[in-house]
Amino acid sequence: MHTQKGLAPLIWVIIVALLLGIGYMAYKTAPRKAPGSSPDDAVVSQIPLKSVDIEKKTEEVRVAEIDTSDWETYRNEKYRFEFKYPSSWYWSGGNRDYDQYLICLNPKGSAGDCSGLLTVSWGVRFEDRFQAMKDMFSENSKVAESMIEVDGVKGRLLIIGSINGFSRSAFWEKGGYIYNLSTGANKESLFGGLISTFKFTK
Repeated sequence: MHTQKGLAPLIWVIIVALLLGIGYMAYKTAPRKAPGSSPDDAVVSQIPLKSVDIEKKTEEVRVAEIDTSDWETYRNEKYRFEFKYPSSWYWSGGNRDYDQYLICLNPKGSAGDCSGLLTVSWGVRFEDRFQAMKDMFSENSKVAESMIEVDGVKGRLLIIGSINGFSRSAFWEKGGYIYNLSTGANKESLFGGLISTFKFTK
């Protein structure tokens, strides 16, 4: 009896040591997140954004048969452009600060963040504007880059991958103005319709 009682504390020490050892090994082998990363970073990092995939997605949007026959037409006489948007949507906007004009698009009856956003900027270099937006998107999402053409003008396209899906942001420049069209996640038809109907006017 005395021998068993003497062994009991030793057995508990061994059990505690084993548990601590297992815990330490689990801690050492667990995947680490970068400092300051969000809980969603691990999910976002798994989104494949190979350039070939991006080009394929861009081409699919460009050639998709999008019926815009019943869409409304937005026309801007000052900045000389027009585009179509869904008839069940509405637009709002105007001058922002002294160097930008914006048009916010949303389904009727909704408010808040823009599901579609077109901005016209001036007084800034194209590369600076593009890089600033790319850096902003890259803070919390995976971003890939491709080329795009809008009414005969070559531009650049960002495809942003997040846990919510893919969103797009196109940039092009003409006549001293920088145009930037962005749509929310999983709005391929909206993006394709806006881009395909965008026209410069005289």
